[in-house]
Amino acid sequence: MREGYDRIVKNNVIVNNGLHPHVWPRENGDVFKYNIVFTSYQPAVMQSDLRVDEKWGKELDYNFFASGRKEMERFFINGADWHSQCSDPQFVDAENGDYRVSDCSRARMVGFQNFDMDEFGVRSAHLKKIAKTPLIPRLNLSLEDKKQEDVTETWMGCQIKEAKGSDLSAFGVGFDKEGIAFERVYEGSLAAKIGIKSGDLLQKINDVRITSFSALRAYLKNSKQKEQVLSVIRAQEEITIRTTKEGMM
Repeated sequence: MREGYDRIVKNNVIVNNGLHPHVWPRENGDVFKYNIVFTSYQPAVMQSDLRVDEKWGKELDYNFFASGRKEMERFFINGADWHSQCSDPQFVDAENGDYRVSDCSRARMVGFQNFDMDEFGVRSAHLKKIAKTPLIPRLNLSLEDKKQEDVTETWMGCQIKEAKGSDLSAFGVGFDKEGIAFERVYEGSLAAKIGIKSGDLLQKINDVRITSFSALRAYLKNSKQKEQVLSVIRAQEEITIRTTKEGMM
């Protein structure tokens, strides 16, 4: 779900995936509840308008996580899923695409309601004749808490992350714009002092492409230039930020 307002997402089964909130504004009124998900939420650039501990949307709660408890509790700090549950959803026949849950499933405790498995998707008789039969995925069901990999680093006193693939959609750029995302820029940090903001996407420094942590480290080690010109994407536009090498260290 990219930036938007007053959207309501209820009673869905998101097989082998979860909610991907991208660039939500403050008090946007979104509701996400009574859904079955398999992973923790995958946010992108949420701190461009929100504080790290600020509430997301109007209500993200009463969902069911087919995962471990840590996946469910990951965004408690943002007011999400205080009343949600986690366990095996106990689908009737997931192998054959029947994602209704059994009468004793804990998903019913949070408000999930079964719905007919033939009442969505292609409805037209004409289109059904030519529609392809989808492949039913094998469930990626892991009720053990997974160790969260550290995919962020710290630079100029703020949290940064490599942005690539589907992450780039949150910045409104193409897949060829891999770079370093400034996830959390703290007040008083070096990054804030030179004009960097949460949600910025670094592309180049002095015309050298920076697409990974290793590329950034190599540049900072080898650059001899005093003036440093950062090319950054902000709100889908490329801007220039000027500083010195000392200002980035």
